Amino acid sequence: MAKYNEEKVLYFCNRHIGLHVSCDEPKGSDLTEIVATLLGKGQIEKLNQDDGGEYFGITKLGDIALLEKQIAWRERNGKKTSEHHRKLSELTTQGI
Repeated sequence: MAKYNEEKVLYFCNRHIGLHVSCDEPKGSDLTEIVATLLGKGQIEKLNQDDGGEYFGITKLGDIALLEKQIAWRERNGKKTSEHHRKLSELTTQGI
C-alpha cells in the first residue's frame, strides 16, 4: 500500500515549511511520482533546495484541490463541511 496520496502531499505542502523530499528518496517512489504529477498540474511549486533535498509548497490551485479532497472525505465519513466549503468559496471567487 502506498504511503502517500495526492491529498497527503498537498496537506504537507500546505504547512509552513512545506513538504521536504529527501535527495535519498528513490526515483519512481509513490512520493516522487505524486510530486511530479502535482507540479505538472500547477498545484505545488518548488520553494527551495538544500543539501538534504527539495522543499515544495502549495499553490492556489493546490489549495482548491486539497479542499475539494477534504470535503469529499468528510462527506463520505459524515463530518461537517461548512468551514471547508466557506474556504473553497473564498478561493474560487478570488480568481486564479
